[in-house]
Amino acid sequence: RDAFAETVYLDNDGDTDAFCRAVFTARGEVTNPRLITGNGYVRVLAALAGGDVLVIDGRDKSVTINGNNAANKLDKASSFDGIVFSVGTNSIGFTADVGANLLDVYVYYNKRYIGV
Repeated sequence: RDAFAETVYLDNDGDTDAFCRAVFTARGEVTNPRLITGNGYVRVLAALAGGDVLVIDGRDKSVTINGNNAANKLDKASSFDGIVFSVGTNSIGFTADVGANLLDVYVYYNKRYIGV
């Protein structure tokens, strides 16, 4: 498994902004993983071992590693403000200082509609 998408484009055809939740699963040693959108990034200053799970949640503005709060490991320039999908096409990607090719990353978001 050498190939991975560094950046993907997702369409939000809902009526308003949508929050995303990214789940990173390490398949080996990964250093300082980062979620990147067109408007910013969230970088976690941590070393992940194989099997570790990092969750970056834009709605809750939270970061956990293996279910434990990891907010104290955020890069000071990180911002959850950009981890929102506006209506239209949005880019999102991931990387790491070391081991980006050892990450499985799933991005979840719910399109939001205004009811009548």
